[in-house]
Amino acid sequence: MPDSSGKVVVEAHALRKATALAALLHGSRRGPRDTKRPYVTLVLSVVLGMLLLVAAWAAHRLGHLLK
Repeated sequence: MPDSSGKVVVEAHALRKATALAALLHGSRRGPRDTKRPYVTLVLSVVLGMLLLVAAWAAHRLGHLLK
């Protein structure tokens, strides 16, 4: 039975390949409860960007006032 160990390795590889392909195609989410809300990240990114713009504007104005 030297043939069976090679067969197990090939079957394990096929299973890993199928699992990786399924994860790639369908994502890693398991159901509707596990879905992430991208809007929270989007809103936080916009707020952070606005804060950085205001800080840059304030630093620029402060530089002009100190001249």
